[in-house]
Amino acid sequence: MDERRRYKRVPANSIVWYEIEDFTKMQAGQDQKDVNLGVPLESMDISLGGVQIATDKNFEVEKRLKLILSINPSTPPISILSRVAWIRQDDKKKVNFVGLEFLEFLNGRKKLLENYINSFGS
Repeated sequence: MDERRRYKRVPANSIVWYEIEDFTKMQAGQDQKDVNLGVPLESMDISLGGVQIATDKNFEVEKRLKLILSINPSTPPISILSRVAWIRQDDKKKVNFVGLEFLEFLNGRKKLLENYINSFGS
C-alpha cells in the first residue's frame, strides 16, 4: 500500500452518478450539460477518502462534483460532495481516469461505505 494514503483503498465496481456543482449556471438558468445522472460510471477503486473513475468527460482539477454512489443493490445510495483531485488521460483508450476526493458525506451514510470497504478484509 502506498504510504501516502490515509485510507485503505479497495478495488470496486460501484456505480457512480455525478452532477457538476456549478451554482452560477444554475442560478442563471443555464443548461447543465455536465449533469450525468442517467449514464452510470463504474469506479475503479474506492476508499473512505475518495474514488477513481474512468470517463470520457473532461474535468478540471478542483471542480466540485456531487456524487451518488451505489455500492450494491441492497443498500441505499450514498451522496457525497467531492472535488477532482487529479486527472490522467489515456489517449489510446480515449478515456480519462479521474481521482475524486470526498469532501462531505451529504446524507450521513459514511458508515455504509466504511462497512463495504471493510468487507474486503486486510
